[in-house]
Amino acid sequence: MISRVSLWMLGVCLSACSGCTAPPVLTDASMDRAEVSALRDASARDSDAQSDARDARPPPWADGSMQFQEVPLPWDRAAYGRCEGAELISPSVWFDQYEAGFLQGNWLYYTVNGNDAHVDVRRGEVRSFVDAQRRREGLKACTVRSQNRLMIAIGTIRTRDEAFFRFADMTIDQPAEMLWSHREDPPTTRLFGWSALTATDTLVAFNRVAIEPTWSVQANLYVMNPDGTNLENVTAGEPDNVLEFRADGDRIVYSLHGQIRMWSRVNRVSRVIAPTRRAQWMPWISGDYVVWTDQRHGERGTRVEPDNPEIYLMNLRTEEVTRVTHDPPERLAVQDRATVQGDWVVWLDLRHATAPNGSFLGDRMAIYGYHIPSRREFVLFNDPPCLATSPVIFGEHVYFGAFVPSVNRTGMYRVPLPVVP
Repeated sequence: MISRVSLWMLGVCLSACSGCTAPPVLTDASMDRAEVSALRDASARDSDAQSDARDARPPPWADGSMQFQEVPLPWDRAAYGRCEGAELISPSVWFDQYEAGFLQGNWLYYTVNGNDAHVDVRRGEVRSFVDAQRRREGLKACTVRSQNRLMIAIGTIRTRDEAFFRFADMTIDQPAEMLWSHREDPPTTRLFGWSALTATDTLVAFNRVAIEPTWSVQANLYVMNPDGTNLENVTAGEPDNVLEFRADGDRIVYSLHGQIRMWSRVNRVSRVIAPTRRAQWMPWISGDYVVWTDQRHGERGTRVEPDNPEIYLMNLRTEEVTRVTHDPPERLAVQDRATVQGDWVVWLDLRHATAPNGSFLGDRMAIYGYHIPSRREFVLFNDPPCLATSPVIFGEHVYFGAFVPSVNRTGMYRVPLPVVP
């Protein structure tokens, strides 16, 4: 049920939708037109959700527990395009940073088509905890890891129910314990559900998106303990929407009112970490580092129509702020979707595109990296036939989604991080 609420959304799957074919009226200016349009268009494609009447059947976890079965997800590797210098790992609509991916041994957990998947990165074997029958019945799922225990967030399109489940360890050999559940009653919203999910050993954070029949939007950020207790609405009463966020330890970074904020579970205080008068978005935190996209160097840029957005990095321990990317005045370009892990920052870069500025799409889309200790920039992936996006570091590799127009398919690929002396 995780949706892709960003400018790259090609397969949004919220928990429920009814009558999602009317054009939206933006009654909430905090969510840009592209985001609402993407939610509307993708939800309209969900044939399971085109009824105003909710299915009266109880959810499959009516007794407070649920048994999952691991099933294979066959895919034809030969049908996917070749990207020079990158290894094809699995099928993916887009490998989105805000969909709670994590690496456990040789298995990478992520979501594909709005449902959970995990792939053996050595062999390319893809498996899921949601079988074909449950998929046909409209069950959506996403996995996270907390305290070395597997957690599954699930929802049903037909009955408009949501729930969190936790297993005893990283296996599903026994029924899962239900930590939290919610039923949309009465079913008055056009869409509802999670659009992002993240977890650490001390907290689980998610947002709930509700789009009303008038197409007004509300997306709040919630936090709870890994055992499901102490659920808290961090952004209650805020007129803006939280669609992008990431947790590490006791801290969560998120975008609100066009600025990057950080909330700490220790003191429950939220603050803007690097205030500017221009828009900021796409935050990511790892340890003491936070990265984000910053529009301070573009006079006319917005979240919808960017103008030379740059990647910024902040050391939370020293509060030093570093501008990572520097485009020459004669060749302004879009950089976006940065993540950080260890000594590396990686991001999507359009500097090689025919039209490098003014859009998040281009005819050449590369992945760049920045080595923090040496302050050096590296080209990690730049193959013109493959349009790359959404890089994330797991282990010694950068994983990303890439669309190959020649075969009209998107796969998940990876490249190794350079060894920097």
